[in-house]
Formats: sequence, C-alpha cells, structure tokens
Amino acid sequence: MSAKACSFGRAAARPAFEHRSDFDHTTSASRRLHAWSETLYTLRVARRMTDRASVMVALERLLLELFSATELRMWVTHTEIVEVHELPGENVAFATLAHDFVQLAVRRGRVAPALFDALHELRPGRKDDIDRVRSLYESCAAQFQPSPPGNSVLAPVWHKRFRLTRGLLVGFTAAWLLTRAYPTLDVSKVLITVERSLFKFLPLPYQRVGLLGVIAILFLCTCASGALAWRATRRRS
Repeated sequence: MSAKACSFGRAAARPAFEHRSDFDHTTSASRRLHAWSETLYTLRVARRMTDRASVMVALERLLLELFSATELRMWVTHTEIVEVHELPGENVAFATLAHDFVQLAVRRGRVAPALFDALHELRPGRKDDIDRVRSLYESCAAQFQPSPPGNSVLAPVWHKRFRLTRGLLVGFTAAWLLTRAYPTLDVSKVLITVERSLFKFLPLPYQRVGLLGVIAILFLCTCASGALAWRATRRRS
C-alpha cells in the first residue's frame, strides 16, 4: 500500500476515533450526573427520615420525663390522640408504652401543635422542655402531615398509569389529526411513513385505520386507569 493511501486511511480513521472519544466522554458525564442525582436524592430522603426520627425520639423522652406509665394511660383516656385499647398491656415497660404511643400518634397524624398544647396545659412547669421538643417538631412539621383521607397504596400507581396513557393518547391523536388535515407538510410525510411501517403487517386497505385502532385502545386504557385511580383515591384505608 502506498504512503498516500496509508495517509488517507489514517485521516479517515481519525474523525471516527475522535467521534468515539466524544461519545464516551458524553456517556461518562451523563452517568456521573445520574449518579450525583441519585446520591443527592438518597441524602435528601435520609435527612428527612433523620429529622422525623429525631422528633419521635425526643417526644418519647419527653413523655418519659413528664409521666409515669399510669399517668400516661390516664392522660390518653382524656384526650383524642390515640385510643386506649390500642396501647400495649399493663405488663410492658414504660419505654415501650411511650414508644408505641408516639408511633400511633404519628400514624394517625396526631403529632401536631394540639399535642404540645395539651402537654403545656397538663405540665405548665415543664414549659421549657415541651417548647424544646415543639421547636424541633416545627422545623420539620410537614413530614408529620397525615395522608389525605381515603388515600391507598395503589392510588399513586394508577395515577402514574393514567398520566402515561393520557400522554400517549394525546400524542397519537395529534399525529393522526396532523397527517389527515395537512398531509403535504414535511412532518406529516414523515409521520405517514412511520405509520405505514408500523402497520405494514395489515392488509393495505386497513393500514390507514391502524392508528385509529391504537387511539381507540389508548382511549379505553386511559378511561380505565383514570377510573381505577379515582377509586383507589376514594377507597378508605
């Protein structure tokens, strides 16, 4: 092979190598960005869990300082924070009783300013200790908001599916309207080519109505997922 041919081969290979290097660099950067986003999300969730847990632990310690086991049970009977029959029996340790009380209060969404007001009214001499835990609670009060009534575990799933099918329905319907109303546009010609390639397995007279069949199926799926999302939201937990 002549020197001129070798020089041409190296010149032709160089852009491909540089293109591959740019592609690898872009892929590596996107992976690093994705890893950073996942790390930040994990840290944000961990921080929220830590703040919530710290308030719960502080509230448990406050109850252990303000009450005895018998006093706590008597106080619960005069409040509507939790039901007395939901608490553990008389033979459990006081720390377990306080822990279960806080867990039930959080589950019912009763860790709220009203709880600290009730403690203030009962133990006015311990105002500083109660306010200390209250300030800790107020720094992350949004984490203790109760779930909407009737919300179930399946509601977010069906809402996500409803949004997905609705988006597909809107996209396919817009493509069908565009190709039928303005078939001479360049984008319409591209969409028509894609449509024919997708439905080429159908007989020729039915290829033009294949997209309508997809739209009809998406419409039914959207209605079904919307109804199930509404039902899951309305269902009592």
